[in-house]
Amino acid sequence: MVLATGGYVSVPVVAAARLLGRRIVLQEQNSVPGSANRLAARWAEMVYLG
Repeated sequence: MVLATGGYVSVPVVAAARLLGRRIVLQEQNSVPGSANRLAARWAEMVYLG
């Protein structure tokens, strides 16, 4: 399982996790998701907003 917290660094990690068939969970500290988490959300199993 990969837990991503957003930012430009998380996008390649999430993409690699998707290619490897790993579970993806996103966590966003803000109530409005940033662009990296919005992009990765389509592959995520769960998205948690703060």
